[in-house]
Amino acid sequence: LRQELAEVMFGEPGRLVASSPDIVKSVRTPRWFMLTAAFGVEILGLLLKRAVPLTRYRVRSLSPLFPCDTLRARTLLGWSPRVGVQKGLEITFPAKN
Repeated sequence: LRQELAEVMFGEPGRLVASSPDIVKSVRTPRWFMLTAAFGVEILGLLLKRAVPLTRYRVRSLSPLFPCDTLRARTLLGWSPRVGVQKGLEITFPAKN
C-alpha cells in the first residue's frame, strides 16, 4: 500500500481506483489523454452551464513543478535527510490497526 501511495504522490498524473477501502491502486493515464478529456468536460460544462470537476488547469496541477532532487544539497552542503522516504510515508500514513 505504501509503495502504491508513493507512486500516486510522486508519479505522473493518473486516477485512483479503489477496489476495496484498504486497497488503493494507481492507474497510469497518459497526460495527453487527461488534457483532452478535461477539454471535453470543460466544453460540456459550458454547454450545460455547470461547474465541472475536471479542468485542464487541474490536470496540469497534478504533476510537480520541478523534480525534487537532494543531490546538490548533499554534495555542496553535506546534508542528508533525517527520515527516508519509506519512514516518511509510514509517519504520514500510519497503518490502521
